[in-house]
Amino acid sequence: MSVRVDHRYCRQWGLDIKTWMKEGLIDILTVAEHGLGGYEFDLSPLVTMARGTGCLVFAGEEAVVAGEDPAPADEGKRKPTRPVSVRSATLTLEEYRDRARKWYSQGASGIHTFNESRPEVFKFLGDPTKPLP
Repeated sequence: MSVRVDHRYCRQWGLDIKTWMKEGLIDILTVAEHGLGGYEFDLSPLVTMARGTGCLVFAGEEAVVAGEDPAPADEGKRKPTRPVSVRSATLTLEEYRDRARKWYSQGASGIHTFNESRPEVFKFLGDPTKPLP
């Protein structure tokens, strides 16, 4: 079982992650933030909490760091020959590399991406020491 939680609100929402880990109810905990990417938090306390439980802790990365997705009205204007432009910006490869290095240094077992589809990201994200494409 894998769960994804918002590091800011998991306690106030009543999510008892420590018990989930201790009782073996989850295999992977992905810690992220609901909202635009580029957020900062310390993953290491959750990595420490997971020690000895068999639960892996992943850092969750939201690719979109600015802007917004197309609104429903925009989607209605979409035509096969003219796609609707997305008004957003995503993490660059360099930002992904730097963020992955940070998460791994805090003990992450892996990186979970959200709203990401670029193959070049996946080619190096598991090993941020690899050269960028």
